[in-house]
Amino acid sequence: MPGYAMISTDRPAVPISYEEATNNPEADKWKEAIKDELNAMDRHQVLADSGLPQGARALGSKWVFARKENAKGEVIRYKARLVAQGFAQRSGIDYNETFDPVARSTTILFLIATAASQGLCLEQFDYDSAFLNGTMTEKVYMKYPKGWDRPQTGQVFRLVKSMYGTKQAPREWNSAVNTLMVSCGYERSDADLCLYIKRVDKMFVYITLYVDDGLAASNDQAFLDSEIQAFNKVYQLKRLGPVKVFLGLEFMRTPKSIFMHQSRYIRSLVATYGGDHGSKHPAKVPMESRSNMEHSMEPFDDIALYQSAVGALQYAAHRARPDIVTSVRAAASKVSARTQADWIAVKRIIRYLKGTIDWGLKYNFEGSTVFELYSDASWEDDMSTGKSIGAFVSIMAGAAISWQSKQQSMVATSTTEAEILAASAAAKEAMWLRRLAADLKIQQPGSTLIWEDNQAVIAIALNPAHHGRTKHYSVHHFYIRKRVTVGDIRIKYCKTGAMTADLLTKPLARNLFELHREGLGMVSLGTLTSGSVVGIM
Repeated sequence: MPGYAMISTDRPAVPISYEEATNNPEADKWKEAIKDELNAMDRHQVLADSGLPQGARALGSKWVFARKENAKGEVIRYKARLVAQGFAQRSGIDYNETFDPVARSTTILFLIATAASQGLCLEQFDYDSAFLNGTMTEKVYMKYPKGWDRPQTGQVFRLVKSMYGTKQAPREWNSAVNTLMVSCGYERSDADLCLYIKRVDKMFVYITLYVDDGLAASNDQAFLDSEIQAFNKVYQLKRLGPVKVFLGLEFMRTPKSIFMHQSRYIRSLVATYGGDHGSKHPAKVPMESRSNMEHSMEPFDDIALYQSAVGALQYAAHRARPDIVTSVRAAASKVSARTQADWIAVKRIIRYLKGTIDWGLKYNFEGSTVFELYSDASWEDDMSTGKSIGAFVSIMAGAAISWQSKQQSMVATSTTEAEILAASAAAKEAMWLRRLAADLKIQQPGSTLIWEDNQAVIAIALNPAHHGRTKHYSVHHFYIRKRVTVGDIRIKYCKTGAMTADLLTKPLARNLFELHREGLGMVSLGTLTSGSVVGIM
């Protein structure tokens, strides 16, 4: 079956092998990138010539190539990585533990919202050849790779340092960088193991790490400068300045906000799937109402196209486009039994994105650092299983920092039951956010507010009496009641028309959809005063 790759520019395709890279219109650039990678491996003393002990295996290797672009889509670096073929490693022989934490998306958005509301400087950096800084504890061997132009004095290489592609490399790098952060006086967050905090007098720095990419927020530029310089003395890094593009997210800072969007990614997605697969006419909402879903139920046979398109949409929905979460979740649920109607629904999402390419989340300066949540459910949404959709969204500094829309694991026999299950999930998210805020010493006065549009749910949460009819899902309402009783959360009634999380449970008419999209803190880039990312405002 054919594959589908995201389109970016008219440049030659990124090579997928050493042979392609060295016989390419950009061969000179790729050869230079290969040379840089080999020099980095020499500098870090990653490889040692060795014989191959009896019974041991030598891994193969592969060159992986990529272009790194700036916010304008211009190539700023050609990258080559020599990657060990770690899929051949044997558990208990070539590797043991492999767990490697990465920063949660919510942590990153929490940091962005905090920086916006408090006017913090916000910068990014990345470590050079990060994995090469970890030390291998197991004996792992690798064959000489293509393009190796150094003397060969052994049969194979022994990996002295962790190397891209090996099972343990991410863990070894995380261990190394954690040791660095702790030695520099940072405390590791209990809520997110990739969040670090340091305070000296009234100055502070918050740093979140996603493998080798770092995002730092501080209330003192000079203090931040000295901290990043200290990191660089141990592990070489590139300081990239005020955040502009981080993990595919784009940022623009104005005097009154930080705007986060995925315009380049969405534009590429539309170019890839919106041509012959879409329509020239943008859609005003990403999903039709149930009453209008009268399309062909004939099978849609191109599974590769469907999976690829839905996967691309999921990435957007989970990063900076909560407005398409409901439609994308519905499309993803049909992957195993796709119909022409399902493909039409996917194309509609793409048409909607075509008309909202530059929309994103706007976090406000001098906005509150107190967060609140909205919880909602759509009862018996799936007629084939009888299960409902539960959803919540967390709002801070005027925009969403976390959201969830998923089919509930148990069958609810009433709207109230479905709402209780959704509220339980929202309460758990609120508790995690409170832990995160406590680690950052961001005050949350009193209890965290959860908005709910079902009066029965509020009554159950506040009433200590046992309800026999709620016995089969009592663990959920008891959890909510406990959190209310101890003062961690409070639940307040919200009119259905003002329930922002309603957008995350089901398709809505245009006027209501646009109202709740605004409630998520979503705006168009064109509505903002043009500006650039700056330091402390």
